[in-house]
Amino acid sequence: MKQWVSCFAILLGLLILSPVKAHAYATAYGEAYIDWSSLRISVKGDIDCDFFSGGYLEANISDDTIGLYDSQFVSIPSGELNNSFYASAETSFAEAQAKLNFYDFKGTVNVNSNGIHKADSYSYGGVGYEIYAPENGNGGWVIASVNYVLTLDLRTTSIGEEAGGYAKVSLYLSDDCSGTYDDYLLDKTALNGDAIHAEYPGTLEVSYFFYPGSSGDLSIVLETSAGITSPVPLPSTILLLGSGMLWMVGYRRKCLNKKC
Repeated sequence: MKQWVSCFAILLGLLILSPVKAHAYATAYGEAYIDWSSLRISVKGDIDCDFFSGGYLEANISDDTIGLYDSQFVSIPSGELNNSFYASAETSFAEAQAKLNFYDFKGTVNVNSNGIHKADSYSYGGVGYEIYAPENGNGGWVIASVNYVLTLDLRTTSIGEEAGGYAKVSLYLSDDCSGTYDDYLLDKTALNGDAIHAEYPGTLEVSYFFYPGSSGDLSIVLETSAGITSPVPLPSTILLLGSGMLWMVGYRRKCLNKKC
């Protein structure tokens, strides 16, 4: 009986002194970049092409654990092509920032974690041109191309962590009835202490015929998303209690066997 009391007292002391905090660190970063100076628009035929009333950028972030949501929308005034604009959003656990720069057109999102939660963020931006084929003309072809670079940096530090994200760029060319597009998606996931750096450069190209009297637009759209999931570890007190109970059961069986 005295041995049981002594064992229980030791176990209780360890439980009181044992730490209960759990730390997990993961980061996810995604970027979609357009080289604005590389944009080429060629017209063959009777076509008018003008930059439309502005661009737009949106960033939002949510925390699935506690249901928070925040977002911000920024519109780009017409003609202000040399300025940078920002849209940002944050919760108590993570934050996201998106940047739109007409010299270096890009959308970015960055998420980091220092606790037990899940955070997802997303940024979206786009600019465009209006296209019109006069009714008294013959219509014509519009050909457009632009260079891009997509980047993902994902890092996890422990078992159970997950960092994922994607970066996407799209080039759309359409009229009132139909259209065409070209896009590329870079999508990766890092798990259990792994780290991933991925960078993909490329060129998008589209072409479309506009009939007389038709109108449409050419749009460049960037999308980035990043998410992290930190593990929910079993508190050390529970682990210690479980191991202590198993030891006590084994010790009790040993004593019974000796008596037999």
